[in-house]
Amino acid sequence: MKKIALILSFLILGNYSWSQVILSWEFSSIPSGSGNQPVTSVADSFGSNISTSSPSGELTRGAGIAASSRAGGFSATGFSSSTTDFAGALVADDFFTFSVAPDSGFSINLSSLDINFDTSATGPQNWGLFSSVDGFTSAIDTFTADVDGASHNLSIGDASYDTLTSSVEFRLVGHGASSGSGTAAFVGSGADIVLNGITSAIPEPSTYALIFGGFALGVVMLKRRITAFSS
Repeated sequence: MKKIALILSFLILGNYSWSQVILSWEFSSIPSGSGNQPVTSVADSFGSNISTSSPSGELTRGAGIAASSRAGGFSATGFSSSTTDFAGALVADDFFTFSVAPDSGFSINLSSLDINFDTSATGPQNWGLFSSVDGFTSAIDTFTADVDGASHNLSIGDASYDTLTSSVEFRLVGHGASSGSGTAAFVGSGADIVLNGITSAIPEPSTYALIFGGFALGVVMLKRRITAFSS
């Protein structure tokens, strides 16, 4: 019985690949000058079994904003000063966006997004994380930006982000700018964007059959032992 339980444990746990970091970006090497800002920044680190095919791991800006000068950061300017909520900012394309996808045969359970972030005094102060899972309808988490820069941990704990098997787009949306010249940027020490979670293999049908067969055999053996003990 112990041998069967041990085999089943290996079969189940063997289908999981644990990864603390799904994607991460670090921008310390970007020099000053808007012309030095990349249009698209590919993640510096991809977790185990995370797709490296476009658009997975690519960070860019919405069409409503443009690159701005920022040494050591991924920055943007041109945020609308007339938007007063996230819905308006989404329509105005005032957001940073990136996508993530698992390799074929794997799924992702996402848990959080850690960012180093700041805005200028006239930049958007109100920020929310949205995704394509619900068509960018509801904010996953929100925060107020800090002019002096701060680290923020955004929770992605909803069950909708468990066992994802296809590409998901995330948008960090900002509103409340007092001037179109205001800026916002991912900037700070260490990794500036870190998406956290777990990747796991999707079991083949034959694996499910082996697991259930093993449980069935274990039940039969247990019944036989109970019968032998009772007689």
